[in-house]
Amino acid sequence: MNHAIFMQIVGVVLLLLGMVKMAKPVEFNKNIFGEIPEAEVAKLASMRMILGGVVTGIGLINLICSVMIDDAESAKAVMASTGVAMLVFWGSIIGANLRGFIDHIPKPPMVLLPVLSIISFIGAFA
Repeated sequence: MNHAIFMQIVGVVLLLLGMVKMAKPVEFNKNIFGEIPEAEVAKLASMRMILGGVVTGIGLINLICSVMIDDAESAKAVMASTGVAMLVFWGSIIGANLRGFIDHIPKPPMVLLPVLSIISFIGAFA
């Protein structure tokens, strides 16, 4: 199985998601939280940009490794690590809701993160 394809799929999706978070953080936040008090817009936008940077970084790790790693065991390690990272990210969103920091759980990451995790685990273990 060509592990590079799985790394590239996950990498491209994360890269695009991260770039959108960084390019349009205010709009991204409004889509998730609705109207935000003016005093909080900049603070939330800065946090969204930081999250976008982290997501972009994980995507770039996958894309770079998909080209640079030749052996299957190393590729499997990258994919398994990415799968775990996506589950931790997913869990942090659920945790924020359970702790009362957010009123509702946004649907896009609840679908996207587990799907990317599954793709990563398939790439690692299939």
